[in-house]
Amino acid sequence: MIRLFMIGLLTMAAVSANAEVKIGVVDVQKVVLNTSAGKKMKKDIESEIEKKKKDIKKKEDDFKKRVEEFEKKRQVLSDKVREEQQMELQMDMRKFQEEVQKSQMAIQQKEVEGLKPLVEKIQKVIAEIAKDKDLSVVLEKSDRGGGVVWAKGELDITDEVTKRADK
Repeated sequence: MIRLFMIGLLTMAAVSANAEVKIGVVDVQKVVLNTSAGKKMKKDIESEIEKKKKDIKKKEDDFKKRVEEFEKKRQVLSDKVREEQQMELQMDMRKFQEEVQKSQMAIQQKEVEGLKPLVEKIQKVIAEIAKDKDLSVVLEKSDRGGGVVWAKGELDITDEVTKRADK
């Protein structure tokens, strides 16, 4: 570990001795959320979530009614019929849980598929800006704990990336 640290320091010293290192920082999540494509994707996903929530709520309410009806009739049912209905309710509950899980996975997949082309475009824009500004490296920063804890404001290219990504 110390050896890697020392190698890193020596490399940085060698680079700084030979050339000026220019650094930029970008908050990719902020870019995604502030581009028109990112806003549209977020709105579409939120709409899809609301649609799924309504569907799931209706199915949940229907299932609860069936359970209540079963509980009311439970005492008068024969053992065999009671067991059959109880098993059926348990199977329906598992199906319902699986459906909820599939819905969540479908939404996550849609988000991943929607993000991929946008992130690729953002990466290209970052590369263009880095080239235009002759940056040696661009680091990611974010409010949720990225690699950069603090940087001078003039190093931040987030707004420029957002503007160019929207073109």
